[in-house]
Amino acid sequence: MANKIQFKRGLKAQLPTLAVGEPGLTTDTLEFFVGSASGNIQMATNKDLRNVAIASAYGVNASIGTVDATALLNGLFTLAKAAGKRIIYFDIPHTYVVTGDLTNARDLILVGDGAKIKSSNLNNYFIQIADDNNTYNERYNSFPETGALFKTASIALTNKAVNVTIWGDSISTGGSDVLGIKYGMNHKGPTEQSPQGLTPSDSYYLRLIDMLTAKFPDVSFNFYNRAVGGALIQNSEDNQTFNGVTKAWSAHIKDTNPDILLMAFGMNTSLEYSKTFRFCMDRILSYIDANYTKKPSICWLTTPRSTMALGTGWGDYGAQLSRHLAAYAARYSGLLKGGYIIDAGRVSDIKRTGFDFTIPTMREMTVSEIVSGTYSESGGVYTFDADGETMNLAAQASDFVIEFDLSVTGAASGTGSLWFGYNSAGSESVCLFFPNLAALGQIQNYTNFIDSEHYSYTADYVDSVSWNGGTWKTIRIEKRAEVVNIYVNGVRVIRDTAAVNNLPGSIRFLMNGTGSAIYKIRNLKLYKGNYKQYVPTLTERDMWGAFVDGDYNTKAGTGGNGVNHPSTTGLDATYLPVLREFVDDLALISQKTMLSLGLIPIPRIVSTWQTAPAATSTSGANLRYQNVPLTDFPGVVSLTKPDGTRLTLRKDIQKYDDAIKLLAGEFAVYASAGLLQVFIAFTGTIEASYTITAYYYA
Repeated sequence: MANKIQFKRGLKAQLPTLAVGEPGLTTDTLEFFVGSASGNIQMATNKDLRNVAIASAYGVNASIGTVDATALLNGLFTLAKAAGKRIIYFDIPHTYVVTGDLTNARDLILVGDGAKIKSSNLNNYFIQIADDNNTYNERYNSFPETGALFKTASIALTNKAVNVTIWGDSISTGGSDVLGIKYGMNHKGPTEQSPQGLTPSDSYYLRLIDMLTAKFPDVSFNFYNRAVGGALIQNSEDNQTFNGVTKAWSAHIKDTNPDILLMAFGMNTSLEYSKTFRFCMDRILSYIDANYTKKPSICWLTTPRSTMALGTGWGDYGAQLSRHLAAYAARYSGLLKGGYIIDAGRVSDIKRTGFDFTIPTMREMTVSEIVSGTYSESGGVYTFDADGETMNLAAQASDFVIEFDLSVTGAASGTGSLWFGYNSAGSESVCLFFPNLAALGQIQNYTNFIDSEHYSYTADYVDSVSWNGGTWKTIRIEKRAEVVNIYVNGVRVIRDTAAVNNLPGSIRFLMNGTGSAIYKIRNLKLYKGNYKQYVPTLTERDMWGAFVDGDYNTKAGTGGNGVNHPSTTGLDATYLPVLREFVDDLALISQKTMLSLGLIPIPRIVSTWQTAPAATSTSGANLRYQNVPLTDFPGVVSLTKPDGTRLTLRKDIQKYDDAIKLLAGEFAVYASAGLLQVFIAFTGTIEASYTITAYYYA
């Protein structure tokens, strides 16, 4: 009798950790797993296999060598999509050299075992072959560890009344103002159709309302949507009309008196506009500092890149890199200014390309393969001896480390320099090496040079001696994410922040106004940033819906407009994870913030109330008010009658003249001339005493 071989089997919920090589079958879901040293690995299902095209089966393999593979790969992509495939597996390790546009890669996930695409064409920058089986299970969002983070939001949550304002472009539309809402409340009011969603709830704005009210069920929220379709962050001071009132957009935001201000810009930007994105962020924050009595807790929502439809205006490097650069500026400038970063742009890249572009690791490049210019070279020594001579390194790098020895002779005292440009794609960041400025060697770094209209140099170094005279100095420049370090002879002389420019581009040296000087460079080494890889899970169609050039209507199936408004799938995969993380962090950080501020709730009995000039409200309720020192405490938690009944806080009332809007059983609190003014509305005769419970500084 033949032996029977049986796999370990049972319900998926009861699947144990299998021994290495041990098979397991889930009897309820019919999934197959094999144990490994790193845990259980799920094997491909029949459906998975039907979705996969094997590259070598289509004649795509290492035999092409270093010949341009643009046509070969585009042909593979076309055939695979025609066969209904969603994934292409490159089963043979090879580096495919590509010079043209990979126009047919859209709607495919590219994975492989050691296969890579090597292209100096920036249109292909986000088309990658992921060669790792890792799944991303870490945080997406980021925030600075400061006591000011969520301070205003924390006090508002404690007061059980929070104003949340959304300021952004069309991705942030999808709902009107929703005022006075709590978890479980039957709230009636108008909402607009979400941006190309299948239902009105297919917008991150309305999903955020659901998340916040569920997380804080006893808090009353006012949500103000002040997003405008087609707008840019550059339009923050332009006139807009809301509720029949026309004035500066920033003034509309101020009128909502936000405790949490969520800003989401970038989807409509161009490469030129993205260069001033940080300046516009700074302008908004300066306006808030100058005009707000209560500073809101600031959150920046980064934008995903629009669809990768090469051959159209949505897919070229300008369209892609402009959104990428806007997300970069929001991420790092936002952190510098103390904001919370809701990083939808990052999760979009991870799930669409398999790469996390925020965490670079360095890999050495072969300089001889990418160098060109008008210099002269002998024995590995590059010489510049005429003004305007250049050396270009076609690295296409966002992040890099470059090291070289530098020698200068014949430099007259003055402003002549060696220009080092990086992150160059039409514009660049710049570092200037002056060998003999005021008879001293000096370095000036301009990390924000692409917006030279608003920013000057950001860091400098002055040596104690001239660099003229032929002495070799070892220079190392490191650019990792937003940090730039510059070393001279192994000593760091500049640590700078690059919060404007992260464009993948070339690196270049330029002899700049140096007269008869001679510059020499030797021992040149370049390391390019590579990025942590994960298994991509979203095609462009998954993210945005079906693409039809020129058709931006809602697409059948899962919605989206095909280019820059997410489908339900894209919304669920990119926006919801970062919004959940934000809401969870808000709850945790708010608790820590109240403790770190040394605030404790103390009840205060108030038995004497002053009569307002308008003794009654428009509804007929009686009005009284009380002034308390603003410096004693930052926020009122509650106001209760002697019988324990709590009055309802009206956060929309922020000045004396508006108190007449109060209804019986409501109160308002606002700052006025250095005092905190508390207004109450009641019917009948005022009772003997009310209890104000407020957070006092311990």
